[in-house]
Amino acid sequence: MNQYQVPQGNEVDLGQLFWDVIKRWKMVFTITLIGAAIALGIALGSPQIYKPVIHISLPNDAHVEHFNQESVVKMEGRELFRRFYQALRSEVNFRLYLSEYMPSINEGERIDAKVAEDLSINSFISSLEVVMLEPYGGRDAYIEYPSLIELGFRSSDEAVAVKLLNEYVVYTNKSLLMDLKHQLFRITHQRLDQINTRISTLRKTAAFKREQKIKRLEAKRSLEISQLKNNKRALIDLASRNQKATLERVRESLVIAESLNIEDPHPQANLITDGGETNTSGSQSAPLYLMGVRYLKALQEILSKRKGDVIFLKEVNEIDSRIEAIINDPELTQLKNRASDDPYIDELPELMEEADDLKVKDPSFEGIMLYQISKPASITGEAIKPDRLSIAVFGVSLAAIVALFVAVFVEGNRRRKVKAHGNGSHSGVVLKIRGGS
Repeated sequence: MNQYQVPQGNEVDLGQLFWDVIKRWKMVFTITLIGAAIALGIALGSPQIYKPVIHISLPNDAHVEHFNQESVVKMEGRELFRRFYQALRSEVNFRLYLSEYMPSINEGERIDAKVAEDLSINSFISSLEVVMLEPYGGRDAYIEYPSLIELGFRSSDEAVAVKLLNEYVVYTNKSLLMDLKHQLFRITHQRLDQINTRISTLRKTAAFKREQKIKRLEAKRSLEISQLKNNKRALIDLASRNQKATLERVRESLVIAESLNIEDPHPQANLITDGGETNTSGSQSAPLYLMGVRYLKALQEILSKRKGDVIFLKEVNEIDSRIEAIINDPELTQLKNRASDDPYIDELPELMEEADDLKVKDPSFEGIMLYQISKPASITGEAIKPDRLSIAVFGVSLAAIVALFVAVFVEGNRRRKVKAHGNGSHSGVVLKIRGGS
């Protein structure tokens, strides 16, 4: 005969409870099996998520050199790669890529709803991962001049993700080069405008300087001519006064010679100079009347008919020559007749040469790559999600725990019923369970 002692109050016999739960192993096994089946169904039913990656590094030096040969703005390889990196991260750039290239992703095949959702812009933004490998910056970190980046994309269709990544890199390179070409076109025209403005300014400045120089030369010429003419008038006036004085002396000498009956020149007449009474040595010469009446009359007639002594003044002729030379100044004549100031502008040839180069500048960036692919995106068949083994293990463990709790709950409920029955008939006594004989 077996007997079972019902614990008094709230006492629980854990050992006995454990063995009673073990007796319900079928229940535990069944619940665990059901849970494992559910976990396995979830693991097998969850869509696989793939994340192909592409490694991109600085462009080749040959491509950078080719770019700088075509461009009016020189850039280093790291600057080109920085712009390429920014374009890759640009949502606007990706929108354009989707609008132009998404129909070609499956080569005309129908894209199911899930793939279409993966390819949506919002999904792309959340699925795109950019990691700085050199220098390392972590996910979504911004480094001004990266040298090696990893571009990854999560999708349930690995083939689509691989094609999207590879084509997106090519598209970004093409669109960036096109943008750079447009920017360089604007820069070229801005530079042409600057050069043309500079040329116009230089020409106006040169013309203004030439006109100012002409005015200065004309003013100087006018002043010099005026001074020379004044000198000429002064010489002429002096010569005219000298002529009148000489004529008056001749007349006086003629009167004296007539009164002295000196008809012919006196022997001492060789001491008389033309129109004067002193010889070349500065000593006192003989009086003019000693030249005699006939000489003096002839001299008086000549002097009376002479209109002026200008032709006998060497200084006046020299002044006329100087005035003529000033009037015909070759520098002033050349400045007035100059058709263009361009040959006299030192800066102009270089500017015009640069302008001519810019006018024919039509950069062709065909074949230039602003990046290098260190590792292309490829199909590996290795999904990053879900981890089916982990899901299965977790599901089985959880199901086993739930099964144990259910078994404990059922056994506990049974005990409460036994206890309640014992309290109703034989409170506090031993409940004997008979079996067999």
